[in-house]
Amino acid sequence: MQVALVDLNADTGKVSKDAFDKQYDPQRTIFIPCDVSNEEKLKDAFKKTIQHFGNLDILVNNAGVNDEMNWENTVQINLVSLIHTIYLK
Repeated sequence: MQVALVDLNADTGKVSKDAFDKQYDPQRTIFIPCDVSNEEKLKDAFKKTIQHFGNLDILVNNAGVNDEMNWENTVQINLVSLIHTIYLK
């Protein structure tokens, strides 16, 4: 198993990576800080993952927010970013 953790929150990402590192070989995980609503940063995260591991077999996209006051941001992250992720190659 190899895992690329991608998160906007660097602190949370590092904590998650540390937790994986305690159970598995640290070379099996990487953390990439990324705003998934930014298509270029998302492409860069994919490139870094493939550079580190050589390929990408499974994608679990669970980024999401709920902000009723800024619904456009919610749609951007929960829908548009998901679509961008699916179509990245």
